[in-house]
Amino acid sequence: MNITVDALSFSYAAEQVLREVSFQVAHGEIVCIVGPNGSGKSTLIKCIASLLKKQSGRILFDDVDSERLPPRELAIRIGYMSQAATLCFSTTVFETVLMGRRPHSSWRSTRKDTWVVARILEQMDLEEHALQSVNRLSGGQQQRVFIARALAQEPQALLLDEPTSALDIAHQMDTMDTIRHLARTRRISVIMILHDLNLAARYADRIVMLYEGRVRVQGSPAHAFTPNNMETVYGVRASIQRADGIVSIVPVERSRPRYAQKKYVE
Repeated sequence: MNITVDALSFSYAAEQVLREVSFQVAHGEIVCIVGPNGSGKSTLIKCIASLLKKQSGRILFDDVDSERLPPRELAIRIGYMSQAATLCFSTTVFETVLMGRRPHSSWRSTRKDTWVVARILEQMDLEEHALQSVNRLSGGQQQRVFIARALAQEPQALLLDEPTSALDIAHQMDTMDTIRHLARTRRISVIMILHDLNLAARYADRIVMLYEGRVRVQGSPAHAFTPNNMETVYGVRASIQRADGIVSIVPVERSRPRYAQKKYVE
């Protein structure tokens, strides 16, 4: 599914968070949203998922305005995982992932639903935990369960907010490899927020870098991750290295003070 974000703006009351953000995502493409804390990344992905009502601009799914799509149609097209996905009640891993099939069926699950969930559990290395309560799993295991639930929707697009933040390095790569495989083989469009810039550089087809609610730069990792952008956006002097076609970002030092100097009157 092609996704177009066109001049999207959003504000919380008087606080402007997003300012005319525009970018596109093609079939099978992985776009990583990066930027410092408070730059509007999570707000952006919630607007795309129709969880927040945009102030202005357009969001198009295959040239159809998102506001014209009914909720069930959106749920079938889009798989979404929030930054703080949680469960308010105790369910097994299998039952939790099965919830992702709800847009496709009634309350009674079908044989296909069971087959899809079993396949996703295998892909996410969760088979041995299928009958365990999600609440008894580690934070990293829970995160893989919530990613699996989004994948179980068999969506045309995936919106993921920090999908690897609680994972160890091996499961980070396993999860990202799975997402990239699904994007390539099923032509799923992927938009994800990552704070790990090296992970973003390794797996993203394109980077959208936000700064103070605007798009500072968008393009390939090599185009986006430059010393100048790292210093301007993150306030960090960084060494940008390239090996085997992969960009690596090595922070060297902060280029501006962490806190502004304050004068106190005694």
